[in-house]
Amino acid sequence: MNPFFDISGDTDLPDSALPLHHLGDSKTYASIGKTTRVGWGGRNTEWNRLTTTITSEDYDQQFVRKLVRWKPIYNLAQVIDHHYEYYLGNNVHPQDDFLNHMRYVILPILKKKPNSEVCVQLFEKWLDEKENPKPAIITIPKPGAIKKTVHRIHFDDLSWSDFERLIFAFVKRLRTWKTIDWLGQMGHDEGQDIWGESLDKTYCYLCANYQSLTLKKAKDDINKLIKANVIPDYLIVVCGGKVAAGTNKNIKTYAQGVGIQNVEIWSGADIEENIRVQAPGLLQRFFEGNSFPENGAAMTDMQIIKELVNCFDRTTFQTPFYREVSIPDFGKAITDTIEVLNTGVHRLRDGTLVKQIPSRHQIQNKIF
Repeated sequence: MNPFFDISGDTDLPDSALPLHHLGDSKTYASIGKTTRVGWGGRNTEWNRLTTTITSEDYDQQFVRKLVRWKPIYNLAQVIDHHYEYYLGNNVHPQDDFLNHMRYVILPILKKKPNSEVCVQLFEKWLDEKENPKPAIITIPKPGAIKKTVHRIHFDDLSWSDFERLIFAFVKRLRTWKTIDWLGQMGHDEGQDIWGESLDKTYCYLCANYQSLTLKKAKDDINKLIKANVIPDYLIVVCGGKVAAGTNKNIKTYAQGVGIQNVEIWSGADIEENIRVQAPGLLQRFFEGNSFPENGAAMTDMQIIKELVNCFDRTTFQTPFYREVSIPDFGKAITDTIEVLNTGVHRLRDGTLVKQIPSRHQIQNKIF
């Protein structure tokens, strides 16, 4: 078989079908006939057919024939996109492998076909667009000022740890959590990069800072959840890059098939727009080097108090003392809370900085 193409199990498909049809296990490359006399003036011919095994090159040839015969020819990109998305959704190899196969294997075959000039032109146009994508930009016009363009955020510039930390910081702000833990920072997370509980519902965030999310990566992480017997009420798969439509659908189908009914897939574009709307300071912190963007605007006394109260939203202050299982962890939580009250520096248990907020000393109203 050939990993670059969506190959159907059917051996006979109409020309309008996007997948390639199955070629079977072997093909005939020569037939040798032997004729003998039978009776008076009769002849009988026996044919000996020589066969050879079907190879991946045979599917390359079939793909080229489909391109040449595709109608209407100006919709040729529909065929290539179908197999491109199939490949990205079912392989862990970089997308460059598919593009290289198209340029250095398929294109030379296509050029040898008679009357294929238009097909070659459209095929090369598709390749150029994929190999040299135009950056997604937002143009912000201002009267009397030079236009400014805002390029997309490249999450792949972050290490896997910083990417997970960014997602943790973002989801921590999404809702009021009973508990929210970044398990991926410690390794051995059994597929649970971030795990939280809110309103008696559990949420699991699986982070993959890939240029293009693969079905195999998502399935491997979901299988870890199954093996650990940990099934969340909501599963959110987060990718720093692109997510093909077919991959999105296949991941949801697989997760629902193992009992996870509520599934969301976030691409890099989804993450960027959500953060811009709900927590823009995180982009300043992770991509502009502003350690404490929250300090940019003055806060009222009530806002400061609300931020300080949120720092008590941790299990240490919710679990009865007689059920406390780790006195050192309890002591560390008390120390961290005293630190944030006095200095405004909010940290995780391992020392990771979450954010900087005003301390209690910045409250102006002495009644408080």
